[in-house]
Amino acid sequence: MLKGDFMVKDGDVVLIDYTAKVDGNVFDTTNLEEAKKANIFRKEAKYEPMLAIIGKNMLIKGLEEAVVSMKEGEEKEFTVPPEKAFGNRDPSLVKLVSLSQFRKQDINPVPGAVVEIDGKPARIQTVNGGRVRVDFNSLLAGKDILYKTKLVKIITEPEEKIKKLAEYSLGVKDVKYEKDKKEAVVSVPSTTPKNAQYFISKTQFVSRALSSTDIQKLIIKEEYTKNGKKSEKEEQSTEVESGKEKSTGDEEGKAQEGK
Repeated sequence: MLKGDFMVKDGDVVLIDYTAKVDGNVFDTTNLEEAKKANIFRKEAKYEPMLAIIGKNMLIKGLEEAVVSMKEGEEKEFTVPPEKAFGNRDPSLVKLVSLSQFRKQDINPVPGAVVEIDGKPARIQTVNGGRVRVDFNSLLAGKDILYKTKLVKIITEPEEKIKKLAEYSLGVKDVKYEKDKKEAVVSVPSTTPKNAQYFISKTQFVSRALSSTDIQKLIIKEEYTKNGKKSEKEEQSTEVESGKEKSTGDEEGKAQEGK
């Protein structure tokens, strides 16, 4: 089968390029030049093909449906309706919040500003007296989204899959894969922050790696340092095999991931 003949199916790991517009304006893209042209360039962002696993809710429904109908290397432009994008607007998500609640959080409510209330983003609509009208709907709710998309690659080789997944989820490239043993070792350096988001990402990585590759055993080695001195290292290893997980380390008190 030739490259262009490959079709996407559930569980496939793919790389896609896209530019998304709403009301004629670009709000998201994997293309550096498009980001600069639309004045949405961010230094911390990576402008490269996005990795996704089909069927794992990593893409909005309308985008995934379009990608599934594409061949490797194909480009397509299409519109995704609200119900298959960011949802329709929900009037019940527009609420009145006491001004005192903003003052407690040292927030000055200004119409048009986006703030966080009880851990949820909200857009301030109006401020009248002691009440603030806020909208918890997504800014993209109720909008048609125009996508220009290219299915760059369907990744089929297990080694490339695990390496791409490790880079996407954990930001690491040190991956060793043994084809005969169906085993992979992922090394996470001490420079990678081991915060709450990291452990969430690690859990997602393990789930995605085991469900989308033929790997039977996955080992994640984490390196820690004491007092910022590289010569004093701690190492923890997490092994996952046949649905079981165990963590080993050379010292108590190191961060461990729960099941």
